[in-house]
Amino acid sequence: VMSEEAKELLQGLFEHYVQRSSAVIIVFIDTRVYERGELQYVPYLDGAAAIENMLLQAHNLGLGACWLKFGINETKRDKRAYAALCRLAEIQSYFRPISAVCLGWPAHQPEAPGRRDIDTLFTLI
Repeated sequence: VMSEEAKELLQGLFEHYVQRSSAVIIVFIDTRVYERGELQYVPYLDGAAAIENMLLQAHNLGLGACWLKFGINETKRDKRAYAALCRLAEIQSYFRPISAVCLGWPAHQPEAPGRRDIDTLFTLI
């Protein structure tokens, strides 16, 4: 999602900073590819693995990223906004949103956290 129109629709579904993001990646699951018993957990594991890779690559590129929950509560928060977003992006009903990732250029780069000496770590174990 990069268009101002689509980001404006997201405003009703997420926190205010989503609209200020350069881009928002919405992660959907395709319910057709999972067995009934798997729908409770497997798609979320798959989605989380994909999102973690996105976050690592965003960091590698120097981008700021924020992982957001996007589930049933968010789609119910503003049903009209969610329906309009689905129409705008031509999202079929068998796709279910599970998360979103906001991307943008950070205003500042925080210092890297300190690291422990490896010998200290092994003496703790």
